[in-house]
Amino acid sequence: MPIPKNIKANHIISAIEFIDKHGIANHRESTKYVVVYNEKHYPPKYAISIANRYANGSELEPSEFSGGVESNNFLKRLGFIVVEDFNNTKSDLNDIDALIRGFHKTVIDAYNTARKECGYNASLFIQLINRDGAVKVAQDFLAKDKVTTGFDKLWEKGRLDLTIEASVLLPQYVGLFSLKERKTAYDRLKQYEYEVQGIGFNENKLRKTIEADIKSDEIENELRKEGASKEYYGKRYERNSQNRESAIQIHGVDCYACGFNFEKVYGERGNDFIEVHHVNPLSTFGGDEVEINPETDLVPVCANCHRMIHRRHDDVLTVEQLKSMLRNNKCKQ
Repeated sequence: MPIPKNIKANHIISAIEFIDKHGIANHRESTKYVVVYNEKHYPPKYAISIANRYANGSELEPSEFSGGVESNNFLKRLGFIVVEDFNNTKSDLNDIDALIRGFHKTVIDAYNTARKECGYNASLFIQLINRDGAVKVAQDFLAKDKVTTGFDKLWEKGRLDLTIEASVLLPQYVGLFSLKERKTAYDRLKQYEYEVQGIGFNENKLRKTIEADIKSDEIENELRKEGASKEYYGKRYERNSQNRESAIQIHGVDCYACGFNFEKVYGERGNDFIEVHHVNPLSTFGGDEVEINPETDLVPVCANCHRMIHRRHDDVLTVEQLKSMLRNNKCKQ
């Protein structure tokens, strides 16, 4: 029989609370997919079975309805996040290449589902995805003040779970997007009455994090003559583009910290693209001009690693500290 339509989000949440209290019954563990709620994992089919107690008075037996795609889609339409079990995929969670490929596939799969189930055909969207990559397209969409026409069409079909905003909020991709971008995706969906369950944003923490990121970004970016300080909206340190070019010629374009290579992921568009990091931050030179040796004073790093190095302006990491952090975190996975 089909899953009872009168099971709502609040019934699923009650089921999750029941599971937290009583645990998972024997032989009801998830085999491939999990519901992620408040950073904890639950078996999708079992959660629906228990939810029926609160909606209709009795627990559903496993034989009474289908699991897999049917259960997953039912939960997604209620705003719940359903993903492959992290225990099967966690080895990829610190591999930026794998995350980018995974997000690209997630977005393409969602589009194919929308085309099949909703008659949604957006050739321009697919062209953008194939040209720029799903991560870049998502970031561009989130930077806009208004939703796309595709978002509106999926809203009309009641399938906001298939939007790129919904994909951005999947927990395995948290490392690909800033907190501000994830909050924008969450708020946009909520504005259209699709509230992603089990995700919360502490406003004070969010504000402090964004302010810290902006401050670090201002210190690190928009810089031009090595070391000499200038007053713009705040203090900046000038840089010489020739030093950057020399550093790339010497060190190549693989990230010194994590090994990421833009061309391997983005193809021709990523050719010769990399950021360059000063081993000793220019701000430590007191505003004096200094002679920079591209071989010893500069190293190539990807945008993610560069941001992590400078994320705390009062606690800038060395490249070796970041590499050690990456190694240690990978060992824990």
